[in-house]
Amino acid sequence: MNIGMISRVLWRRRALRRRERWTRAELLEHQQRELAILRTFASEQSPFYRHLHSGLERAPLHELPVLTKAMLMDNFDALSTDSAVRRGRLQAYLDDLTTNNLFAGRYWVSATSGSSGRKSIIPTDAHEWAMMIASYGRANEWAGIRAGLTHPVSMAVVSSTTAWHQSSRVAATVRSPLIASQRLDAASPLPDIVARLNQIQPDVLIAYASMIKALAYEQLSGRLHIAPRAVNSSSEVLTADARATALRAWQVPPYNVYAATETGGIAAECHHHRGMHLFEDLVIPEVVDNDYHPVPPGQTGARLLVTVLFSRTIPLIRYELTDRIRLATRACACPLPFALMES
Repeated sequence: MNIGMISRVLWRRRALRRRERWTRAELLEHQQRELAILRTFASEQSPFYRHLHSGLERAPLHELPVLTKAMLMDNFDALSTDSAVRRGRLQAYLDDLTTNNLFAGRYWVSATSGSSGRKSIIPTDAHEWAMMIASYGRANEWAGIRAGLTHPVSMAVVSSTTAWHQSSRVAATVRSPLIASQRLDAASPLPDIVARLNQIQPDVLIAYASMIKALAYEQLSGRLHIAPRAVNSSSEVLTADARATALRAWQVPPYNVYAATETGGIAAECHHHRGMHLFEDLVIPEVVDNDYHPVPPGQTGARLLVTVLFSRTIPLIRYELTDRIRLATRACACPLPFALMES
């Protein structure tokens, strides 16, 4: 257990709660202020951005070049703001990673699976890592789960157990008397997963959307016997059928969460379940078509560009995610200031 990191996360969660009470105008002011700080830092500390954004210092965000995953990995060393953070050294570290030890004594490093065609490697310092974990904490709190000294939480995550997978690194970091986090490999035989969950009896169940549906059927068939207070779905599209099956199985509606290794949490559902609220205080999202032109609410984009406002080790400005999302044309009934993603 990392007491210092847990303290950082709790402090940031308090700050994020205050932001959830902002007006839309306050949120947009925060975005522009943090964006200016990020752009200045990137141009001063990253040789890659100093060249890429040369002559564009006064240009608005939407006129800046897009950063693709290929560009990130091909120019990794020049993009990094720390001379100790080099792609070759990080890959060697990940190849031998079996525990939660840090790179160079100060960086948590995660990697993507490469499902979109190429892997990316994301090193994060203590500030960035705490913010990522706090973003996941926000999603859990919106689902009704709030860990604290007087109410510890047991959590089961059915996902990847690979050491470099971000969910594994998060689980290892937050495991404490406040959060008893257990990881189960989604690739294991389903009866083995069911037996382990019956032993754990988690307060919170977090799993891929397809696994949520499979486990819900196991519950309805009488083989799984758990009573989670919250169910979070991630990493895949949560279909209406899977949502309805989970509700029948556990009498609690599943909460959809959208995240990425590069960003941490991007969006999550509130209790109205009318879509996912984008975490616009942490990430500036741009829904675009194949030519990187903006797509209006109500239309599905071809990809998503994200500017991660707290990124510093590897600044991410207009970073391309090959996800297709659609913004809602209507507002949510809740008071959150964040835009709504309906699909």
